[in-house]
Amino acid sequence: LKKQNGDVTGWLYFENEDISYPIMYSGDDTTYLHTALDGSYASAGSIFMEGNNHPDFEGSHTIIYGHNMTSGRMFGSLKKYKSKSYMQKHKYFFVHVKGVNGNTDEVLKYEIKNVCVVNLGSKIYTIQFGDNFTQEDYINQYHGLCGNSLDKDKTICTLSTCTNFGRQRLVV
Repeated sequence: LKKQNGDVTGWLYFENEDISYPIMYSGDDTTYLHTALDGSYASAGSIFMEGNNHPDFEGSHTIIYGHNMTSGRMFGSLKKYKSKSYMQKHKYFFVHVKGVNGNTDEVLKYEIKNVCVVNLGSKIYTIQFGDNFTQEDYINQYHGLCGNSLDKDKTICTLSTCTNFGRQRLVV
């Protein structure tokens, strides 16, 4: 796929789930809202990484966006994770990427710890931590919003999709 489109940065998939898509990275948050892998217009767009992230998944917090399709396509099935029993049975997702040297394949495994609805612009979308808002501050605030604790010093990957309520977003 990288030969077809150099913006492919990985492949996101869930075991036994409908979510299995290439992850696009353009350096902005609009290109792949309505653009398919082949560059053509697509109302459903593509699954894409936050423009301020590093396309190599080396940052401490990576955000991946996708449309919430009523058919369940894209990130439409993420709403199933609102059920704690569903989340306990399907608690991992994976990102297949090229390794740091670009030659080896690597599979990143993420455990789903939290699911919640937040307002667009929430601090949950912070990707760069500093003195005024540390990763520990982020984890404490995220814990307060969603109810499960996160491990300190672990990389975080957030999946984000729209809801039917205007400026609110479902985050996993």
